[in-house]
Amino acid sequence: GPARAEEEGAALATALAIQERVIAAVDLVRPAFVGVGGGSGVCITPDGWILTNHHVAGSGEKWQVTFPSTKTYVARRVGTDERGDICLLKVETPPPEGLPYRPLGDSDALRIGDHAIAVGNPYLLGGEDAQPTVTLGIVSAVHRYQGGYSDCIQTDAPINPGNSGGPLFNMAGEVVGINGRVAVRFGDRVNSGVGFAIPANQIKNFLPLLMKGGEVPHGSLQGLRTSRGNTNGRGVIVQSVDAGSDAEKAGFKKGDRILRIGPYEVTENNRYLGIIGTYPAGTEVEFFVERGNLAVALKAPLASRRGGDSAPALAPDSPFLGIRSNAEFEGPGVEIEQVVKGTGAEAAGIQSGDVILEIDGKAVESPEDLGTHIRGRKVGEVLKMKLRRGTNVVEVEAKIGRYGDRKE
Repeated sequence: GPARAEEEGAALATALAIQERVIAAVDLVRPAFVGVGGGSGVCITPDGWILTNHHVAGSGEKWQVTFPSTKTYVARRVGTDERGDICLLKVETPPPEGLPYRPLGDSDALRIGDHAIAVGNPYLLGGEDAQPTVTLGIVSAVHRYQGGYSDCIQTDAPINPGNSGGPLFNMAGEVVGINGRVAVRFGDRVNSGVGFAIPANQIKNFLPLLMKGGEVPHGSLQGLRTSRGNTNGRGVIVQSVDAGSDAEKAGFKKGDRILRIGPYEVTENNRYLGIIGTYPAGTEVEFFVERGNLAVALKAPLASRRGGDSAPALAPDSPFLGIRSNAEFEGPGVEIEQVVKGTGAEAAGIQSGDVILEIDGKAVESPEDLGTHIRGRKVGEVLKMKLRRGTNVVEVEAKIGRYGDRKE
């Protein structure tokens, strides 16, 4: 009857209005996309600062970047965050009128269910003129902990190889994340509906240092260990505090319950690690702690994660591949925390943030498992390794070298 027709008409009008909003947002964001090598990027200022993934552009000094207008520029790599998989490029000679760009938004304002737009160049479908592919989905989850992707946004907006480094936009046309990884099954390099983006607010923490140039290390609270036990969503418990450490100097005590870090509520151990992972080394962070019946506020500086690394006690002639794993990573696989310079791992192009899935066809499940695979190998032996890197699964061959040949 008339009532049903009126209801259907209203539903159609609503659907068309949503469609028009999506089209308007896409028209706003497409011009700021850039093609970078085999991946994607986004221009965030009119004078040509470009964000992409470290695994897309971290290995080169200069890149040709192409806007959808088909205009191509030379951009140099200025700063990189290897662990967080972010790389900052700068267009060398931007036009006087400025470049198309979109600003960084507030990723903390995202709600599960918000529309999300991914712009990229999957499978290099955009051709030489870098006409991007646009996909639409929702924000599936926020504050996911994925090792180096410590506080990422999960989205079902389809992301595939080639999308790496491209922007994730909200409906206001703001960059809320940089797309980097997808979860894959059975080794298939196809979209599974589970993609991850590095959040804009984390990038903002690193941006001033990235603009200064060089590699920007992530921070960690030196000398504090937390329990992985279930706290029913109420923080994490401090398990131990090393004597003389930054944590002890800040006033932490065994048994403290960390409830909040800065503005962020701590619900469990991975969330604790994830919040810490959004800050570069050198940042002073405020912790809010429950100690018995007391509420205590503590401030502590974050040290470089790499600053705490100690080389194993090996003889110079000992076999050494040159990778150090991230003990905090939950798997599957083993995430590489650091690649040591002057080693077989570096020569093979292995990168921090890569996740080792297999060695010589055998699954690698844990850091202990990795040690078992490498132990007993001889200098000169070649390992066939399968790695997950961003949205890709890559295979490399890495030669075991001598410990004394490393450059640290």
